[in-house]
Amino acid sequence: MTRKTPSDFTSHDDWLSYVRLEIAVSDRPYALAFGRVELFRSFCEMQGHHFPAPFATEFERIDEMHEPERTAALETLKRAILAKLTQLLADQSPPSLSASDPRAPRSAREQIQQLRSHLAQKNPYFAR
Repeated sequence: MTRKTPSDFTSHDDWLSYVRLEIAVSDRPYALAFGRVELFRSFCEMQGHHFPAPFATEFERIDEMHEPERTAALETLKRAILAKLTQLLADQSPPSLSASDPRAPRSAREQIQQLRSHLAQKNPYFAR
């Protein structure tokens, strides 16, 4: 049997329709969890990262299990993957300015003035 994943469809609604129409009711929770894990895997690849080997190994182990344990285990794995991806994205994002940073605007008026100064420096027409 060929498994379809959300990336095989043009929209999330198409994926959900497929699951509702083609997957047995008893297998739907697993199919949906499986699809979300596959989305996380493709997200890793799109970001230029390898899907972590421990997750891949656990994913394969879970796939051999039987219901209802496999769906519960897959949901647990899905949460661990989401936590790891969230941490990865947080580590990649630039640090935000803290309130004590001298570059951080103190008020809306100061933010507007800072923006106007920036535009005046970058755009001679705005400066006039």
